[in-house]
Amino acid sequence: MRRVLFGLVGYLWWGCQPVPQRELEIAEMTVRRVAPSFSAAVLDTLPAGLQVAEMRSVDTWIEVCYRGIKGWIPADFLPGEPLPGSLIAEAPDDSVAIALRSSPTPSSDTTPTEEATYVRLRELLPWHVPDSFLYAGFYEGLPGEEIGLIVVNLMPRLSLTIKYLQIEEENLQEVELPLTGEVALTGNLIQVTHDEAPFQRAEFVRMGRRRGLLLKRKEGEYSLLWRHSS
Repeated sequence: MRRVLFGLVGYLWWGCQPVPQRELEIAEMTVRRVAPSFSAAVLDTLPAGLQVAEMRSVDTWIEVCYRGIKGWIPADFLPGEPLPGSLIAEAPDDSVAIALRSSPTPSSDTTPTEEATYVRLRELLPWHVPDSFLYAGFYEGLPGEEIGLIVVNLMPRLSLTIKYLQIEEENLQEVELPLTGEVALTGNLIQVTHDEAPFQRAEFVRMGRRRGLLLKRKEGEYSLLWRHSS
């Protein structure tokens, strides 16, 4: 068994000099380039689940070696570790709703009810990108959620537009709150300092091929807004 394992590792790392730092698994199919830039020439395409050898890193790019050939991929296509202050790492056993589904009703005359599907936070992965501009977009809440939409803009700097429901004089009204100076981005983590915002902390996350924004509304209560796919 040890001989077989040694043979596999040697086959994987053959020709990879200097000695690789560690072995990594590609999270999703990704293009490998000859240099750490999206404008660099394409070397090949690596499939999801492939084991490669990590050689070194530059900014948000990782140089990997497979079958003796070296190339660069964005760090986003590796599993990635939660950053300090991550909501996922802070409370992995807490839950958040990720979808709604119609539940069966005993009579056709009864309006179907919708039930939420929940997952533990540890089932989500941090979403890291080589360029923060890739976070820009529309993030939509589940139907009936208090926070219905967040627009993330990074030109010329990070700003958020939050659309949410708020009770005003016993009426439920939709509020649009633009934030610029009261919001900061560190890695994939957002910190909000506006007193009237419906959340103070958020994290860009992924689940399979879906991308989203996890919000901590208060202790033990979270919302997940999925990025709208254009």
